[in-house]
Amino acid sequence: VTTPKTKSSNRIVPLNDKVLNVLSSEKIKQEKQDKMCNYHYKEIIRNQYGVPYKNLSAVNRVVNRLMDNAGVKRCTIHGLRHSVASMLDDNGVSIQDIAVLLGHDNISTTEKHYIHRSRKAKKDTADILDRLINSD
Repeated sequence: VTTPKTKSSNRIVPLNDKVLNVLSSEKIKQEKQDKMCNYHYKEIIRNQYGVPYKNLSAVNRVVNRLMDNAGVKRCTIHGLRHSVASMLDDNGVSIQDIAVLLGHDNISTTEKHYIHRSRKAKKDTADILDRLINSD
């Protein structure tokens, strides 16, 4: 919709085969619908008639429905960025790699604002500290 905020925001985001297949199927479906109805939309998130949603609250309703169907706790689209960053960090991905994926120029943005330590990670850290204190 607008130009990216920073130079590093303009990037290629890797997707796995499952996501690519779903997006490819949706694209084919939408291209057929566009041809039948003489639409010329580029947006992916559309209503049942093939018309793109014009505002963020409508898009959020769709995302919420998808999250409910997937059994995922609801959050905002931007919240998903935070969740992805935190999950990648919990699974050992370096802060530098997470920053690149999110399009951050500076890893401190990723670390300070996007990485949220999980309860499990905090408990694991406390357990390690406890073992170190109580070791012979």
